[in-house]
Amino acid sequence: MKTERRHELQTNQLADWMGNSVETAKPYTKLIAGVVVAAVVIFGSIYYLSRQTEKRQAEGWEKYFAAMTRPTPDQMQAVADAYRGTAVGSWARLDLADIQAERGTEALFQDRNEANQELRSAMENYRLVADEPAAGDIPRQRALLGLARASESLNQLDIARDAYNRLLKDYPNSAYSDEATQRLADLDRPATKAFYDWFALQDPKPPQEDLNPIFDGIQGLGGQGSSEMSLESLNLDFDPTTPAGDAVPAEGAGEPPADETSEEASQESAPAEETPVSQP
Repeated sequence: MKTERRHELQTNQLADWMGNSVETAKPYTKLIAGVVVAAVVIFGSIYYLSRQTEKRQAEGWEKYFAAMTRPTPDQMQAVADAYRGTAVGSWARLDLADIQAERGTEALFQDRNEANQELRSAMENYRLVADEPAAGDIPRQRALLGLARASESLNQLDIARDAYNRLLKDYPNSAYSDEATQRLADLDRPATKAFYDWFALQDPKPPQEDLNPIFDGIQGLGGQGSSEMSLESLNLDFDPTTPAGDAVPAEGAGEPPADETSEEASQESAPAEETPVSQP
């Protein structure tokens, strides 16, 4: 009986508390309902946006891998701009910078204007990736290394040092740490600075592919400047000052046919008939 009575009292207390709570909350019913609705809207929006973000990134990765089959600057630029601020956009921009850096380095020995333009574009894209938090550690490390290398190619050694030092500071255990340390040591050598200063003064010209030195000077076969070509400039084994009569015939030139040669040789080798000496 005591147990049942105790249970009954506890039930009554709970009912009283719930009743009092409901009465107390009645003036705030609308406010509570509004808070609940707002919470549902907020969480629903977050869920929707996260799903949309995942879908957008999935589409971006599809475009990125499609462009990677035969990557071109235009394709990578389009993906990088469309998905800027995301991991896929950063990877696309990093690949774009790598293409520009490679082209610029090759052009250093042919066309300095083209080289400078490509390398400056590469530096700008490397900077964007290095400063993008959403890029991830690996792309940012590669971007800092690429920025330093491109800066060296343009003889902007202070920028290169800053990039190497930032790489070592932000990512001391990076796979590129040894290379960054070695390059910093090389840049401190006077000989390195002297070489870059000398190389920056060079002005190579692009090759003139329309000229053909073999046929240049022959009407209809040469390119620009054909009137200035001569036999001497062709480096042929021919001396135009040698008289025609003194020219040495080529081997086998002017020889008679084999049959005629053998016949003449047999006639010359045969003994002449003896003529009887007239007697007195």
